[in-house]
Amino acid sequence: RSMKLERARVLVQDSLERHLYENAVFWADKAVSVSRGAAHDVFVLAQALFLGGHYRRAAQWLSSNGLIQSHLVCRYLAAKCHAQCAEWKRVIDLLDIPAVANADAELTRKELSDIGDTSLILSTAVDSAICYLRGTACQALEKRAYARKNYKEALRHDVFCYEAFNSLISHHLLTPQEAREFLDSLPFDEQCSDSEEGDSVKFLYYSQLDVKSQDFQERDVPALLEQSLDVAVVAMEQHYVNWDHDAAVQISKQILKQDPYHPQCLLLHIGCLVAQEETNDLFLLAHKLVDDCPQEAISWYAVGCYYLSCRKFDMARQFFSKATTIDPLFGEGWLAFGHAFAHEGEHDQAVAAYQTAARHMPGLAGRALLRHLQSCAARDARDGEGFAQWREGHPGKKLSSSRCAAQYK
Repeated sequence: RSMKLERARVLVQDSLERHLYENAVFWADKAVSVSRGAAHDVFVLAQALFLGGHYRRAAQWLSSNGLIQSHLVCRYLAAKCHAQCAEWKRVIDLLDIPAVANADAELTRKELSDIGDTSLILSTAVDSAICYLRGTACQALEKRAYARKNYKEALRHDVFCYEAFNSLISHHLLTPQEAREFLDSLPFDEQCSDSEEGDSVKFLYYSQLDVKSQDFQERDVPALLEQSLDVAVVAMEQHYVNWDHDAAVQISKQILKQDPYHPQCLLLHIGCLVAQEETNDLFLLAHKLVDDCPQEAISWYAVGCYYLSCRKFDMARQFFSKATTIDPLFGEGWLAFGHAFAHEGEHDQAVAAYQTAARHMPGLAGRALLRHLQSCAARDARDGEGFAQWREGHPGKKLSSSRCAAQYK
């Protein structure tokens, strides 16, 4: 019997590694039967269901077997299932059970050991993953202060939790100064295996805070990271915020050859094409993105930018609306949406869109920026000069301020 159980478990893991999820579900069901419902096998079956896209089945399976209350990692996986279904209130309800909120590293490690090897989707830093997932749920419910708190806590638990860092930066939940002070407080030395690894992680994070600063320009790229596309995007961003669009496009074209759907690169590349008035290239890119990735907000954002460049503002509004419907947290989409309104003198709608952008990007000094963007769109030269003065006085602000000014000038 033990050999049959071991064989079934091997078949499940082999199927998961080959991305044969239905196969994994089939053999995991047999492992559960042979082991008489052992926690390890129940969890692995739920894991296979999750990876196969059967989110409600996975959550129900964990619940019906009584593992949500008794095992932290099972509770986390159930919350992930509900997150995939956009049931954010349920996610928070699961993660805010006292046993989860007060879980410490020892409890996490013990439960992982009891359940077995969960390295496929979990790590021993499950407490960090829980904080990140709670932050995602809070942000989806527009509880930004709680989202910021949980993202920061996720990084304190695990400095390698890039998703938490990216959420803080990409949604502008921290100002550059706040982000720098927060990174200074993180335990890199304690969690990194050696000083070289710690320096590399610090470089990757600090380089995204303020690409225009003198500190970044003088910082050497670690040799082992020179081929990283993300590092190349940071170099591209540096050219972009310094208004060198030609150099930025040269880098972005190389990146997009290797990864045509790199999200950060695409957002910058679209901005460059708008700034350079390359409407033909913008049309081709938008058409490709809509054909290949119609479920992504950036695809429809690209279409909207094309129509904005062609000064067809009514059409641009339609596609910016679609982009922000797909991703309500897409700050750049809301900015562009507001600018399309402002170009036609629809200032009330423009202000509403700008205010939404400011809510989703609170660390951007949004009110000053958005007010001046609207005034530029209204061709108020005096206030437009005020925006230029504001920009000169805030050279350390995150890219989006410069990006928006370039795109929609």
